[in-house]
Amino acid sequence: MPSLPATGYLRPETLDAAIEALGPGAVAVAGGTAVILHPPPETRILVDVGGVLPADIHDQDGGFSIGAMATLSAMLEHPGLAALYDGVLARMLQLVGSPLLRNAATIGGHLGRGRLSDIIPLLIALDASVEVYDGRRERMPLEEYYRRELHRDRSLVTEVTIPSRPARSGAAFHKLSRTHFDLAMLNGAARIRLEEDGTVGDARVVVGETPSLGSRVPEVEALLRGAGLTTEEIDAAAQTARAAVEVGTDSRASAEYRTQLVGVVVARCLTEAAGYLESA
Repeated sequence: MPSLPATGYLRPETLDAAIEALGPGAVAVAGGTAVILHPPPETRILVDVGGVLPADIHDQDGGFSIGAMATLSAMLEHPGLAALYDGVLARMLQLVGSPLLRNAATIGGHLGRGRLSDIIPLLIALDASVEVYDGRRERMPLEEYYRRELHRDRSLVTEVTIPSRPARSGAAFHKLSRTHFDLAMLNGAARIRLEEDGTVGDARVVVGETPSLGSRVPEVEALLRGAGLTTEEIDAAAQTARAAVEVGTDSRASAEYRTQLVGVVVARCLTEAAGYLESA
């Protein structure tokens, strides 16, 4: 395990004090799992934000509001979140690290690190938004948060919101890895909403660990709209995804292998989401 280069520790009592403390050489600490495993080399001061961020989880207009200090275990054990979209969030969280890691890791810290994530693809597929504080509060879709690279700025995620489940909708998540606890070679998520005639009214398809962060695949989403969810159409979506998603090589998988995995993950997510819709 790498040594922690920090020589100072601060525990601010207000959000504004925390933002002020996050200057050059300072890093925010929530659950601490990311900082311990991957400490930025220039880190000199640890800023403990545990006392200024919420940890509660509560219903909000049929969806859920999750405080940034909520642990992954707390999310997994929350009855409402565990039942969301036929249990897809709970199934995904069970694949994130070990129980010991989930007991410490927080959702705000995980999103703020912006790397190596099974959580981000599913949250984007479920249209999650975040509240960010950098001296003022701003709410935005999670995908915009990463598009603007705010996870690299001196700001803090204070809250995550997952909206209510639309009628006639289903969602799925899949992760391909060597072992249960291993980092994904590739992962993906999908959320499908059907019209009354059985065609796709709205689709979100997200592929992650390419090895970049999870991002939507608009080519596949456009292909699905107005279509059914037959085996042929799902196969066409998988082929489109293979051609559209940019992949790279790292220690977990080659670009060539990941290209094949893209189609597998997209097909599995769409097939599973379609299955939940059919059973409903």
